[in-house]
Amino acid sequence: MRTSVNRPPTPDDAVEEQEDQEKQPTLQEIINIKLIESGEKERLMELLRERLIECGWKDEMKALCRFSLPSHVLVSLLFVLWLSFDFRGLENE
Repeated sequence: MRTSVNRPPTPDDAVEEQEDQEKQPTLQEIINIKLIESGEKERLMELLRERLIECGWKDEMKALCRFSLPSHVLVSLLFVLWLSFDFRGLENE
């Protein structure tokens, strides 16, 4: 039996099913979308920020970074942060 040279191969059903599953959002993506739509994600992020500040985690991380980074790297990082905040203010104007 001779096969046609011009005819493309027929895709398997398993390959099609796998492609359909890849297109469907995962449970994590669905939850993330729902949180963003309801505005709950931003509220939870703000609550997390407040709690981390209350327990002192933010200050502890700053102190660890100060001791683990050489001073010239720390100065460079602070300069980049200062510039980024400065430019964010210009974008809003």
